[in-house]
Amino acid sequence: MGLLAAVLAIALAAAVAIIVLRDRRAGRELDALERELRETVPRSELSAALASRDAVMAAASAPILLFDTDGGRIAGFDFFVDPNLFPLFDLPIHLDA
Repeated sequence: MGLLAAVLAIALAAAVAIIVLRDRRAGRELDALERELRETVPRSELSAALASRDAVMAAASAPILLFDTDGGRIAGFDFFVDPNLFPLFDLPIHLDA
């Protein structure tokens, strides 16, 4: 009887360990999915934001430089900006067309 109880206790411990490991793995996968969803934007919202940005740039009567999120690189500019001045200020240009 003692041997049977020991085998059942080991089997129970193994089953609990497997359940805990699966739960942790599922939690990590869920966290990764939530992180990915926070970092993405629905296409319709992105299109609306880009259209608003382009409308502001088109309506402005002053030169506008658009910097990327990394900072320091020009991602866009309107037609009031003279691109020939960029080398004078050492401004790198990175346009995603």
